[in-house]
Order: sequence, then C-alpha cells, then structure tokens
Amino acid sequence: MSEISLKFEINKKRLGKKIDLKDQSFIFTNKIGSYLYLSLDGIIRSRYQGFYYCKSYEKTWELIKTIENIQLNSKPITQIINKFYLLERKRSNITESFFLPHNFNTLVYEVINSKNEDVILSFDVKKLFDNRNYGRFYNVYEKNGFLIIEFTKKTDQSEDQTSNEEEYKLFTVINTNMSYEKIDSWEEINYEIDRKRNSEPYQKYVYKPLKLKTNKNNFLIITSSSNLKKAMSESILIKKNLKSLKSKQKNYINNLLKTKLKIKNKEIYFAYLSSIFNIDSLIMKIRNNLGIYAGIPWFTQFWARDEIISTKALMYINKKEEAKKILFNYVDHIGHKDFLPNKRPNATYKSADSIGWLFYRINDLTEFTNIKNDLVHIDNQLRNILKHIITNRAIGDFIKNNEYETWMDSITREGIRIEIQALQLFMYNFMKKIHPKNKSYELLENDLKLQTNNKFWNGNYIKDGLNDNTIRNNIFMAYYIYPYLLNQESWLICFRNALIKLWNDWGGISSLDRTLPEFKDLYTGEDGKSYHNGDSWFYLNNIAAIVLNRLHRKEFKIYIQKILNASVKDILYKGAISHHSEVSSSKEQDSNGCLSQLWSTALFIELINELYGNIK
Repeated sequence: MSEISLKFEINKKRLGKKIDLKDQSFIFTNKIGSYLYLSLDGIIRSRYQGFYYCKSYEKTWELIKTIENIQLNSKPITQIINKFYLLERKRSNITESFFLPHNFNTLVYEVINSKNEDVILSFDVKKLFDNRNYGRFYNVYEKNGFLIIEFTKKTDQSEDQTSNEEEYKLFTVINTNMSYEKIDSWEEINYEIDRKRNSEPYQKYVYKPLKLKTNKNNFLIITSSSNLKKAMSESILIKKNLKSLKSKQKNYINNLLKTKLKIKNKEIYFAYLSSIFNIDSLIMKIRNNLGIYAGIPWFTQFWARDEIISTKALMYINKKEEAKKILFNYVDHIGHKDFLPNKRPNATYKSADSIGWLFYRINDLTEFTNIKNDLVHIDNQLRNILKHIITNRAIGDFIKNNEYETWMDSITREGIRIEIQALQLFMYNFMKKIHPKNKSYELLENDLKLQTNNKFWNGNYIKDGLNDNTIRNNIFMAYYIYPYLLNQESWLICFRNALIKLWNDWGGISSLDRTLPEFKDLYTGEDGKSYHNGDSWFYLNNIAAIVLNRLHRKEFKIYIQKILNASVKDILYKGAISHHSEVSSSKEQDSNGCLSQLWSTALFIELINELYGNIK
C-alpha cells in the first residue's frame, strides 16, 4: 500500500505524517472492560482483533469476542484521523468512523457519503483464549426492527469431554439504516501476525452473516450482551442519544488531554497526550472492581505489579484518587502474607516484588496528596508485611524469591535478585522515615545495603543475582528504586559498562547481555524465548532514561534522547497508534507483545514529567 496521511487532532491542535500502512492498528475501550482492536487498513491480521464484550460477574469477568471485522468494499484509504474520542478513515470523499461510547457495550460504525457500496460483517464469537473450532452455532433473524445475531456455544466430542451441551449464549443486536441481504457463509482467515508470533492457530473459519448496502449517510449500532432485552434497550438508547454521547465523550477527552507541561516538540507533545489517553482507556470499573488493565489484548486483568508500578502516572495526570484507591485496595487485602497474588481476579502465581513496589508508590502518594489520616492504618499493615517477609524469605540479610515470582516470569530466576534487594532496602528506608526514633529499620537497611554492595557490586557493574554474574536491564530498576546503593562515581562506572553490553542503537535496552549465547536479537513471539533474553521492554527503556537523566544528564544525553525518540515513534506511528507497546526486538525497533501495555505508557508519562518539569 502507498503512503497515506495519519493525523492526530485534539483541542484544535494537529499533527500529521505520511506513513506506510502495514501492521498499525487502533484500540478504543468503553471503560467497563470491553474494547475494540482493529487494523488501520481494515485487514484482520490476528485472531485477537475485533470487538470484545466484557461479561462481568460479581468478582470476576471474561472477554468474549463478537465482531471480527467490518469491511467496506470501496475506494482505497487515503487518510486516518485519530480524534481520540473516535477514529475516522477517509476514502476520497467517503468517511468511515468508529466510536465506542464509554459505559456501553456498543460499537458505532458510520459511513458518510457512500452510496451503493458493500459493508461486510464477519463474526468470530469466542472467549478471548478459546480457539476451539467446533460447536459454534449462529442464528440470524429480525426482531422488533433489529437484526439479531444469536450465538450459541456447545461442546463437541472432537474437542471436549461431552457433546452438544450448551456453554453460553451471546446476542449481538444490530441497529442500522442500511439495506441488507443474508450471506450465511464461512470464510477461512489467515492471521499473519499470529504466524509471526508463532501463536497457533494461524487460520480460522469466521462467520459472515450479512452484506449491507450503503445509502449516502449510514450507521451501524452494534450492541452485544448475554441478555437480548438489555442489548435492544441499550441500542435504542444509543441511537436516540448518539449526538450527545459523542459530544460528551469529546469534551471528556478534551479535558483529559490538557497539560501544563511546556513541550515544544510536536511529536513528543502528541505522544504525551496519547499516553494520557492510553492509560485512561485502561482504567476500568467492572461492576465494583476498579483497576487498570495490564494490557490489551492479552492482559485484561488487574496485574498487581503492573498496576502498582503505574499509579505514579495517575498522580501526574490528576487522577490521584484513582491511584489512592488502587494502592489502598492492595494494602487492605494483603493480610498475613509475604507476597501479593500476581493478578486479580484468578491469580495463578505469587509476585515477590509487588509489595516493595506498593511501599514505593505509597511513598510517592505522600508527595502528591495528604494521606496523614491514613498513615496509622498503612503503617500497621506495612509493619506486618515486613515482619512476614523477614520471617519467611530472609537468608541472612538478603531476601529471596521463588521461581517465576519476579517480573521476568518467563525464566525461573529464583534466588537472591538485585531488584528484590533494592525494594527491600527502600522498604526499610520508608519505615525509617515514618519511625525516626526506631533504630531497627535503620540497622536493617544498613546491613542489607552493606551486604548487597559487597556481593552484587564487582567494581565494574551490578550483578543480576547473588550467584549470577549476568548483566541485565534490572540494574536500571535498582537505581530507580534505591539510588543510595552506590555512590555516584560507582553508578557511572556501572552504567557505562552495562550500556556497552545492553544498548541497542535504535534507542532501546536489551533484557540480556548481547554477547551471551542465549541472547535473542529478534522477538520470537509466544514461545517466550526472547522475552527476557533479548527483547527490549519499553517500560524499562523509559526507566533507564529517567535514571540516566537523574544520574548525569549531560553525559548520557544521547542515550536519553534516543530512548525518548524510540518511545515517541512507537506510540505515534507503530503498533497501535496512541498506545505504547510492550516490547521490541533488540536488533531493530518494532512493536510486539501487547500493543497497549500499561506500564510502558505509565513510565513514558513519568519520563516526560522528569524531562519537562514535575507538575503535581
């Protein structure tokens, strides 16, 4: 495809650039768990793309895909305009728009100035990670002036232990002014992104129930629910109030995307606004559960580590109350443990470092807002946590973690790790500030600091583990958390030597020493071989830029600028536009993993505030 114009518009400000549409996509959420994830050029490249309905229960939820794609058979795309509250796709004089109203499970698709052209709907109703092919039944009919796509999932003995037992139903209600005809056909789709990620299956048959015919100004209001009456009522409400809903959402976005930061560079400015939009779109209230999705499409839960780390970004963008609620929720639900579950709901592993990050972000919260009245409660909980950590995880002065408990959870990494010691040191330091007359925390801090300095610092760099001499990107995290571990000159020596081993000249930090045999320079996808053995993580790249800026802005100026530029490029022009990706290959910059990754965008927000002035 030839180059097209990509534009960003907010508050009468615009940014435009010619890009070659290939793998870029866009993502919108409804703030109650559901989301839309489609390619900019309208071609489906992953089985994870589509419109996902969030079916909520009292304490949990699940994502169910409904619409696979909406395809307009018309002229070539000439322009994409991201207005943040909706996205427009131009085809000469024809305009398509995609709008996801907040707090509704509805997708609104409109086509302006199109006559007598085909709009093809395709469906692939399935739970997010369910790749079964059999037992999928669709029924298409009209009711009360609506088109209804009724889906029933049944078991099948070729894939299940039983046969013909109903698992669930889902209704998609279509409200439209277009004429239509039934197709009732199945088509095999090849998913090139999934093949690239080594994520099977690479092909799947999707259902095409309808072909609609445009007639100048056209709309499709598509509402999904497990309750047909509820879906029809919502569809009526959306149609009746569509203009005011758009206006309300536009005003919400315009107010959200205001900043006091003075950023002259237009691309950096729009990347920052995009990051505010990105993190806000991941904040979900699912029934009474307030939290932040860790990433779309795969991490649609509230992951403790990711969520806690990202709360400082909320403080920067005037969402201090949300940050406080999230942090206090973890404080209130720790109990008598030395760890946090890795996610909610349905935890599968323990997270050894989330408690340390909880201390760290509560300390940040004290700098942004007054929590004096809550300190007694927090203090009691944190003292109990420290007691349990020391009792259950201490080996001498050091703190151990079990396998798969650190953020590098694709590798075992059990033992005594640098970032765990840094977090423990910060916890002691924080408690020392709260209890200046209690010398026990100061003694604990001094002893662990001495031992960590002696055993991890070899005069050239900080080792990744007590018995692991590997150079990894965790050294940047160690400085970010506890810069007092080494003196300035030692830190300078450490980062000079580490950057020789970890630096990617496009502007990223490798997750592993590039000279080691297990290093993977290209993203290997779902098998995870490169994940923590080479891939460059945008959130840690942003942390590295923050750290280098704090340590010696002048010496590391080129590194800081290249990291900043790479993050801006990822946010604006690669992956999902206005969203920050999870990882890139080390060899060359690309957008991989989750295309909307919470802590990537949160740390970019921190980086921008670090570089352009801390506004509290």
